[in-house]
Amino acid sequence: MANEREKLPSRRGAEIFDLLAGTEAGKEISYTAQLGFYDDGRVAELFLRSGKAGTDVNVLAMELAVAVSFALQYGCPMETMRSAVPRRSDGAPEGPLGALLDRFVMEREKERQAYMQLKEARRAALAALEAPSGV
Repeated sequence: MANEREKLPSRRGAEIFDLLAGTEAGKEISYTAQLGFYDDGRVAELFLRSGKAGTDVNVLAMELAVAVSFALQYGCPMETMRSAVPRRSDGAPEGPLGALLDRFVMEREKERQAYMQLKEARRAALAALEAPSGV
């Protein structure tokens, strides 16, 4: 049986940002991305635009976003998509999806590391409070 599509909350948080992705000709194209989130913080949907309405690049970006949104809603992990996108010899992503996934995953990793450091500092502070004093 196929996975069922996870419904989106009626109201959900979102993050909007711009990114650049390279092209075969070495030029970079500017994109605007919007990520929508489930209540638990997972990415639920993606909107991606570039250039003027109706241009080939913009249409392809919007269609890519629809496909990625469905993949996320059916349970495909972002890391799975990230590992599958084409990359240049230096490891940089070739297209907008790879650039978006790299940026998001790196930001989440920074947040996770900051959280772990805070958690460790809290644990150390509690241990210091519980230690017998030398009075």
